Amino acid sequence: MRVSGYLVFVALIAVADAACAGAVSPSKVETNGGVLTTEGRKEFVFKGRVDAVDRGAKTLTVTNENVEGWMPAMTMVYKADKDDVYAKVKAGDRITARVFDGIEDVLYDVQVIP
Repeated sequence: MRVSGYLVFVALIAVADAACAGAVSPSKVETNGGVLTTEGRKEFVFKGRVDAVDRGAKTLTVTNENVEGWMPAMTMVYKADKDDVYAKVKAGDRITARVFDGIEDVLYDVQVIP
């Protein structure tokens, strides 16, 4: 019985893994202190104007609109959650992104507003 119980357990793990294979995992970003995740954090919509892109440092300087409950309007340096952002945005672009409570310096899913 012990072996068959183990096989059932292994089969359940395999089924669960297959079911999750297409699932989207929470966004993660590397920081100097480790990895931050967005899981369980309140999400806000961010809008702003890109003032500068530093591809070497992988940063964006953005003047953002007021984000009620997250951050007042200001100019600040941000990191993007994906490296391709630094190639697709340029100074003067209007952008939108997702931001999360407790993560004040990372923009997620950055999109240029046409």
